[in-house]
Amino acid sequence: MLRVTKLFGVGAVMVILLVGSWSWTAWGQVCPEGPPRCPYTSIQKALDAGLTTVLIAPGAYTELITIRRSVKLQGLDRDKVILTGAIRTEGEGFSVEISGMTIRKGFAAGWNEGIALRRVSAKVQDVVITQLEGFHAGIWVEDPTGDVLIERVEIKDNTGSDPFLKFRIENRQSGIGGIVLSQLRPGRTITLKENKIINNGFFQCEPRRSRGVCNWGDGVVIGLALGIQQPLPTIDFQENVIRDNNGFGVSFFQPPCYAIQGITQVYISGFGNEVRNNALGSLCPESFPWPAGFLKG
Repeated sequence: MLRVTKLFGVGAVMVILLVGSWSWTAWGQVCPEGPPRCPYTSIQKALDAGLTTVLIAPGAYTELITIRRSVKLQGLDRDKVILTGAIRTEGEGFSVEISGMTIRKGFAAGWNEGIALRRVSAKVQDVVITQLEGFHAGIWVEDPTGDVLIERVEIKDNTGSDPFLKFRIENRQSGIGGIVLSQLRPGRTITLKENKIINNGFFQCEPRRSRGVCNWGDGVVIGLALGIQQPLPTIDFQENVIRDNNGFGVSFFQPPCYAIQGITQVYISGFGNEVRNNALGSLCPESFPWPAGFLKG
């Protein structure tokens, strides 16, 4: 709407452009109300429409989201953008950024992680993952084609179940694990910075000490990289809090931590990590050359 105002009686004219009560740059392209406040009510529909940056307004969304190309999903308020469901990538060789939201609850066949990043490069920042039921991990990173940054993410208070035996295990109402890093390529860097992985539970195999593939109770699991890779992939831990989980704080997916035969060839760096009060111990294997200063204090 245009308003024309005559000023001071001297013929000067000021033209004021009045815009509507919302702008997608402020409210997001996705909001629960939909038009006219914003174009979309669904995150997936915004992705399918070809948007490369999807701004998500505060509100509740129930969706299982598949990302097939380079995209940025940006929630406008971490504590008020609530996704009941999960996010995963499909395809390979592109980059993904996810930030500013809480992912909780939600379970569907084949959707076994809060965020699953397979064969991509990625940044995940300022995200909360909580109250998941029946999931393998909060964040699963597999065979990344580029570097990955996970920063200021909280993974806490999740509940696990065994998908094969079809029963549910609850332990202190806790969840199933934190971050799984698997099949890392030579020369890739995974940075875990200022995350909180707290009070997560496990899938349980019998006996528990077998540490079989259905037992996820650790804060961070470093998966297999078969054979010797040069240059080695790097995992950099910076000032994370990993505590009160039902397995180890940080573990390798190999004996003695797991009853799986394999070779994990990675370079570990980092400093200032608070790893404590995890049921099976802080670091596994203890014999690994963890860097000086890796643990806080």
